[in-house]
Amino acid sequence: MTQDTLANRMMTWTRGNSNAAMLCLDLWHVVQTWDDLYDNDEVTKDDINETFRRLIYNIPTNPFYAEHAHELAPLIHNMMIQWQIANTFEVDQKSGDLNKAWMLRASIYQIWVYIAGLAVDPQWASVVGPDVWRTYGETLEKFIEEMTNA
Repeated sequence: MTQDTLANRMMTWTRGNSNAAMLCLDLWHVVQTWDDLYDNDEVTKDDINETFRRLIYNIPTNPFYAEHAHELAPLIHNMMIQWQIANTFEVDQKSGDLNKAWMLRASIYQIWVYIAGLAVDPQWASVVGPDVWRTYGETLEKFIEEMTNA
């Protein structure tokens, strides 16, 4: 999915709340870069600079985030912890670990559903949630194959 397509979907999910949609995009960029850095994938200096700009400036000054930080900060922190647990499961690969790692890596989608609910209302989160989750493009089978062959 292209960045433009994702941005359009986020605007739909947040019913045009541009600050909420921008927060979703900023978080997406940050987690993608973090994952690339962690995996020693190629990351340009521009990507690193952009990620830190989003972390240090964009997210804290986003009006939507500022209004809902008391709810979003713990969820985002939990997302980070889940990602770290997923990394442990990927290394250990005990029975069922890869299935759990695949699930835990998708916690950003939970954040997006929650943001949609804050931007509109809780009922909307239930309505738009399936569309949000359907953007998770990596299948469990592909993930397990990738981790098994790594």
